[in-house]
Amino acid sequence: MRYKDEKCPICGKQLGINNRSGYCSRHLYLCPRVKEIRKAYRMSDRGKQVRKKYENSDKYKETRRKYLQSEKYKQAKREYYLRNKEKILKRNKKRRESKDGRRRYTDTSLKMNYNISIDEYEKLYNEQSGVCAICKKPEIRVLNGRPLRLGVDHDHVTGKIRGLLCSSCNTALGLLKEDPSIFISALEYLGYKVLGVRSVRSKLCEG
Repeated sequence: MRYKDEKCPICGKQLGINNRSGYCSRHLYLCPRVKEIRKAYRMSDRGKQVRKKYENSDKYKETRRKYLQSEKYKQAKREYYLRNKEKILKRNKKRRESKDGRRRYTDTSLKMNYNISIDEYEKLYNEQSGVCAICKKPEIRVLNGRPLRLGVDHDHVTGKIRGLLCSSCNTALGLLKEDPSIFISALEYLGYKVLGVRSVRSKLCEG
């Protein structure tokens, strides 16, 4: 039996005599019994179907997009990270070091930076027989005891993927500014005579 003067522990609102939860309607979700019921529903087949249908709706996607871009979410994310920094770093390290975790981490990184999936990367890797598209050699650099994967080379203007390169060749392209005329000058400086090099230079000069 409840007393007439019993109030909600969150907001202090007066509760009715027939209230058995101990919370007002606004804070009913905090009631342990309600939490159990909601959890059981979410884990049921019906609950999963309803949740999946809602997550695929345009309304949910738009609401989530706005929330993720809001300052409220960013502030909450920063505060949560600061409170649980050591725990998060330890968890992320453990995930990255696992086989499935490394694959998911690589897939996410490739999608964010180059808009390709790990399956597309592996297809291109197999087409190149696992070697650099320029020097035709595998990657030799090692990080944390594991060989680095071939880097994705792309056109910085169009974003089009050109191939996979080892770290040395990828760095060389960047240092030479991806300028064909500089490549030709380097070959001439080293004394190499490449077939058609003069015609290529003349075309570049005309352009």
